[in-house]
Amino acid sequence: MIQRDRDEIIVSILNTTGSGGARKTKIMYSSYLSYSQVVQYLKNLIEKGFLEYNTKDRTFSTTPKGFAFLKLHEKIDEMLSTPDMAFYEA
Repeated sequence: MIQRDRDEIIVSILNTTGSGGARKTKIMYSSYLSYSQVVQYLKNLIEKGFLEYNTKDRTFSTTPKGFAFLKLHEKIDEMLSTPDMAFYEA
């Protein structure tokens, strides 16, 4: 399996929880994480304000701050994958 960096894992979690919320098991399977890893990431993302936990449904949902992170990450990926040399001339 290819090693992923922390940002890629966070993006995977935020994408999974962004469409109506998700439980731990769904996040684990969609992000290919162990239980201990997913608990650690979820705790961190809640502390940073990217996720929120709904105790009634026992689901995690992406917050507006989390969606903003996803948009920024997407823009950065586009910039890095653009072969346009004018971008590098400043």
